[in-house]
This record gives sequence, C-alpha cells and structure tokens, in this order.
Amino acid sequence: MAAVLGILVILALWGVNRYKGKANYHNYLTNMWHRAFFDMVGYVQNIQSLLSKADVSADDKPRAILYTEVWRNAFAAQENLGQLPIENNVALEKTAKYLTQVGDLSFSLSKQLMNGKKET
Repeated sequence: MAAVLGILVILALWGVNRYKGKANYHNYLTNMWHRAFFDMVGYVQNIQSLLSKADVSADDKPRAILYTEVWRNAFAAQENLGQLPIENNVALEKTAKYLTQVGDLSFSLSKQLMNGKKET
C-alpha cells in the first residue's frame, strides 16, 4: 500500500513539473513573438523616418547612407516578420512583399548614388 502511494505521489509531482514546464515554455514563446512584433514595428517606423530624411537630403552621399540604412531596416523587419506565428495571412504576405521591394529599391538607389549616378 505504501509503495502504491509513493508511486502516486511521484507521478503527481512529475505531472505538476511537466505542467509548469509547459506553461513556462508557452510564456517564453509568447514573449518571443511579442518581441519580434514590436521590433518589426520599430524597424518599419525607422524605414519611414529614413525615407523622409532621404527625401529632403540635398547631398548624394548622405542620401546613399540613408538608403543603405533603409535596406538594413527592411531586412531586419522581414526577419522579425518571419518569426511571427501567423500563416497564410494576406496582409502579412503583402507586408513582406512591400519590405522586399523597399529594401531592393533602397539598395539599388544607394549603389547608384555611391557610383556617382543620379537617382532614377
């Protein structure tokens, strides 16, 4: 009888431990997703700010540097977007496409300006 009771206590403790581990892991994942989302939002806001600065910049070299930063932020935003646990969402697919296009265009413009060409 004591052996059965001991086994039941051990099983109960093991079950509670597994439950707590699962809850901790769920919290960890949720925190990672929140971080990825808010980091992505920050990068998108940086892109908007950098594009505004590039728009009013009169000199080619600082504008090329700004475009390079836009490209870097677009890449980082895409990376964080990919970490979100959402699948088959049209809005996220369009956001990813937009970030790709902004990054590619910014990189291209930066290369043009660094080679002494004007923006086209």
